[in-house]
Amino acid sequence: MAAPTQSVDCAMPAEVKAAIVSPGGVIQLNAQRVWPEVWWSWIETTASSGCERSLDHLKLFYIQNTERFAKEPALGQRARQVISQVLDHGHPDDQWSDFMVRTIASQYRRGEAGLPKDAAEAVRWNLRSAERNGVVGVDNAALIYKQGTTGVPRDDLKAEQLLQQYLASQRDFYEKHPEHALDSMYGHAEAGFSSQAFRLVEVFSKGLLGVKPNPEAASRWKRVAEDARWTETHNGEAPPQRPAPKPDGRDAQCAIDVQPEIAAFEEKQAKGMSPVRLTYTTHFNRKLKLCLASAVFHFDPPRPGFTAEEMGKEPSRMLLGVGVKGDVAIYLPSRSQPTPFHCRTRSIRLREDFELRDASCESLADYQRFVDWAMRE
Repeated sequence: MAAPTQSVDCAMPAEVKAAIVSPGGVIQLNAQRVWPEVWWSWIETTASSGCERSLDHLKLFYIQNTERFAKEPALGQRARQVISQVLDHGHPDDQWSDFMVRTIASQYRRGEAGLPKDAAEAVRWNLRSAERNGVVGVDNAALIYKQGTTGVPRDDLKAEQLLQQYLASQRDFYEKHPEHALDSMYGHAEAGFSSQAFRLVEVFSKGLLGVKPNPEAASRWKRVAEDARWTETHNGEAPPQRPAPKPDGRDAQCAIDVQPEIAAFEEKQAKGMSPVRLTYTTHFNRKLKLCLASAVFHFDPPRPGFTAEEMGKEPSRMLLGVGVKGDVAIYLPSRSQPTPFHCRTRSIRLREDFELRDASCESLADYQRFVDWAMRE
């Protein structure tokens, strides 16, 4: 924490204590209190000068009154104005400022705490920490520029500059903790930074950072790196699709291996309220070394609340993986809403082998892009 301005007395005045301290001597920082003007005056005077106690009060007040701000937006706005003044003066440390800007950015992104859903404003708050060299803010800003969003067009050069700034700030830490350095490479490579994907090629080729040499992993990451480099040098365009692999014995075996999985799913559904029959195609994914089945649901009778025509117009879909617990991706349409009732893909994380992590999708097109990739590699 930076030292407070010398001319400001950071001590809590007696009248503030009298207003917010309970008879038992406990400072009550909860959402039920009506915060007195004397407290606000103390916060507005001292927080911008870097007084640690008032900064702690301001942070606690903000995170404990999020739901209240939805009913009293002026209260939230007043708190954000003080937070903004604090950031402008540059007194708090990175941990405080990063936490506050990420909290407010997230609220704008989700439309919470009485704020409108505003992606551009969320971006602006995330970038504020980066402007002050806040470690997390710099990394967030790099990802924002890499992906592009409303109000902030994609800028691969700016994204790479911010990423290198972030990595430089973490150099000593990563030298002591190579496992975190490796995790950072994974995350940024998966986000589309070719520089980090090429670093992973080197890691797996030479066996660095405690990783054993793995030519197959190096080869996979080389393809990821080349695709990312193409996108960076072609204004964000996706790279040309590689030719689909020629079917071989692995595809034939996959078609056999998937049958018990399909039968087990249909049997489970038959015991429920919505018996289902699946039509599907199979593919052995060379990158993941995983047998996959892209399936379409046929309910007979239709699901409760749906007509046969509705079920046929936009059927439910699923991507199964042999030996994978649960589905790899699923799409369930909604009859009454334009957005799907349920849409989820499992983010493919390569690492040394690969792992699956939940990732939301928002439309049939999102789902289908993921499935097309999985059924082609």
